[in-house]
Amino acid sequence: MSASLKQSLRTSSWERLVKQRTYSSRNGYEYSSYVLVKEIALTPFTAEEIRQDKRSDFVYFIPVIIIEPESGSYFSNRNNLQELGFAPYKSRRIPMPPEPTESTTINLKPDNKVEIVVGHEVLTLEHDDQAAKIIASCNNLAIGIGHQSGDYFARVSSPPQTIFPTFPGRTGALLNHSRDSTLADEIARSHKYKIKMAFGSEAYLGMPPSSDYEFYASTKQGVSLPRQVNLGRHCRACNRPEVTREHCSPKWLADRYSVEPLVARILCKSCNSWFGKNLEQPVADMFQKGMPIDFETLSKWSIKTAITMSIAAGSIVDPNWLPKLRDNQIPQGLKVYFDTQMRFNEHGFAFGISKLSQQLREKSQFLFGLTTPLFSMIVINAAEKRINIPLNQIYPDQFTIENTHVVDFSRLYQRMHEELTDDGTEDYSIHTRPPTR
Repeated sequence: MSASLKQSLRTSSWERLVKQRTYSSRNGYEYSSYVLVKEIALTPFTAEEIRQDKRSDFVYFIPVIIIEPESGSYFSNRNNLQELGFAPYKSRRIPMPPEPTESTTINLKPDNKVEIVVGHEVLTLEHDDQAAKIIASCNNLAIGIGHQSGDYFARVSSPPQTIFPTFPGRTGALLNHSRDSTLADEIARSHKYKIKMAFGSEAYLGMPPSSDYEFYASTKQGVSLPRQVNLGRHCRACNRPEVTREHCSPKWLADRYSVEPLVARILCKSCNSWFGKNLEQPVADMFQKGMPIDFETLSKWSIKTAITMSIAAGSIVDPNWLPKLRDNQIPQGLKVYFDTQMRFNEHGFAFGISKLSQQLREKSQFLFGLTTPLFSMIVINAAEKRINIPLNQIYPDQFTIENTHVVDFSRLYQRMHEELTDDGTEDYSIHTRPPTR
């Protein structure tokens, strides 16, 4: 199926394409104005200090124009689109390349109308069109062509231009908590919001795939857990339209060392209870009461913990994995390494999550690591790659590593991430705050 922006957004909780007006051009084809409301978890990064700050919800308001060309017209020719600087649409991307096309310009008219010149074509938006107001405020828009092979988009901007596109935006969650009337009100005032630069890993069309990783800790000395953000209102295991506050990191572990847990709203009450009864409590009994180790249960618990902690920290995870675990099955391709000889040397826990490129996620690749004073654990799907992991494997087969030596778990995780992604990484610090318990 060809990639379409409208098709992609039908299943998205984080984006909404809101139509504003439909116009007829002088050459007889129609074009429509939209506002793309895109909600993301934004993590500011200070380059001078090589430091990442607190994560928070942020909403961008992006003006979009989509042309519906007639068959045989200039815009229906794919070669013409490529010459004009249009790129094919890919889901989850901001619908534009980062570089503006040189063949298209924005003209702000004295009567406050907005005129967009595309090659020899002129598109006009009325002054009271909300998309036109946003364009006037940020001097950027995405222009798309509804081609039979899929949507094609270009970035339109007039000098002076920024390296990355800028749009009005505000902090806070919106789409999972707002009625359509509230959303319309937000769009109506959005042109008055502060203009922000929008960028990130794989944010735009045509950008090469990229991956990064983050390493967090919760100890008696300091806490760098990611801030809770809006994860939607549907259970990730059964899709019920309800979620409850859940301990993604093991509650019994946080209680044992009196440190802050990682919590998020991911599961409904029923699924949360099921995982607690069938996975969390049996594993807690293994370590708290000395019950015999059941490697199948331990493997399922490790995978469930890896998935929920990754989601809570902002990683995109295969949506079929939690439903599979809820059916008491292990998702295909995942391997679990669990070792009680490699341990965290502080009271608390630390963990690494990998935010993999779409290209790697399409292969179901995944990486997560957790270290505690009791054990260290790795859950990975490396697909065809061979990665050396110096921990005992417990799933799908059981292998014992002889003479396991204690290593710096954060460095081990960094090395595994680099091997998995075939890409280097940069060392930086994550915002740390004093513990509250």
